[in-house]
Amino acid sequence: MKITTYYRRNLKMSEGKLAAQVAHCVANIALAQNEVPEIVVVLKASDKKFEELKEKAEYVQVDLGFTELDPNTETVLGIMVR
Repeated sequence: MKITTYYRRNLKMSEGKLAAQVAHCVANIALAQNEVPEIVVVLKASDKKFEELKEKAEYVQVDLGFTELDPNTETVLGIMVR
């Protein structure tokens, strides 16, 4: 299984925040599929592209708002490819 993730580039998350958001997204997909991904790809997307890709997404990560972002901000989405 391959997971392609897309993050919202306009949010300007720190590297650590971005890494955590991607990891949460990938982990949730892996748990739901009961399978460890062989490959994880991380790409950036504009807000418009992010909204378009949500239709294909297996999972959309939503931030709780404790640090850098407002609560309920959609940060990363993941699309699984077999």
